[in-house]
Amino acid sequence: MMTDYQWLACGFYALLGVGGLLVGSLTTALVPRMMHDTVGTMLTGRSRCEACGVTLRWWQLVPVLSWVLQRGKCNHCGAVVSAWYPLTELLMMGSWVLVGKRWSNWGVEMDDVLVGDVYVEMVSWGPLVLALLGVTLAVMCCVYDGRYQTVDRRLTLPFLLVAGLWAGAYSPLGWGQHALGVLVGGGFFAVQYLASRGRWLGQGDIDLGLVMGLWVGWPAVLGAVWGGYLLGMLWVLPLWAMGRLQGGAKIALGSFLMLSLVGHMGAKMGLWGWYLSTVGL
Repeated sequence: MMTDYQWLACGFYALLGVGGLLVGSLTTALVPRMMHDTVGTMLTGRSRCEACGVTLRWWQLVPVLSWVLQRGKCNHCGAVVSAWYPLTELLMMGSWVLVGKRWSNWGVEMDDVLVGDVYVEMVSWGPLVLALLGVTLAVMCCVYDGRYQTVDRRLTLPFLLVAGLWAGAYSPLGWGQHALGVLVGGGFFAVQYLASRGRWLGQGDIDLGLVMGLWVGWPAVLGAVWGGYLLGMLWVLPLWAMGRLQGGAKIALGSFLMLSLVGHMGAKMGLWGWYLSTVGL
């Protein structure tokens, strides 16, 4: 039989999961509208089928479930509805739960959160709220770059602001380490951009490098960038081996960088710390 504590823990994660699904659903509506400069209709406009333009009803917009029940097709015209929709919603849900686990103590027993006569707060609300904002922007950048091979500065500039607030309020690192992280993260992609004259990557990747460096600081930015390239390689190599990736094809590097950053946001030691501990350093 579950205790009250366990029910509270389940409720906390369930709330984060539902919140992540809803924000993920909002992301699927916002990203295409940003791309086509129709953000002004986000709050007043209705969601429509991208193929036939029919207005969708509320029961056709339930995160993940509607896509499954409709078998990935529009009920009106039969056009295929991209799997980006449920995948975005699930990614946002998983990211919210991951960050919630990072900034809460629900995974420990009640006796373990008592330090003398001092009761340890079960949820660190300040870091959690900023981390949720950060991880939401990271997933939005991931989806935007994955769909359109570019990154909108209407996402990266607020992301830089949130990262700066995080670095100043809750990061255990000094400002020098964050400044060095920005220099390395942004500089690494800027050098590639200039050397290739924009053929290898875009200016959006430089912006994402700045965000990563500001959020995780030095030396963790090395692990965050390395993780992005590793994820990209794990995606590209199977496609290349199956002949589904031709020479000169564009790869959404920013998507993999943001997935790596999400992993870092949800990991207690960070990806760089995990890598060092794995290799015994």
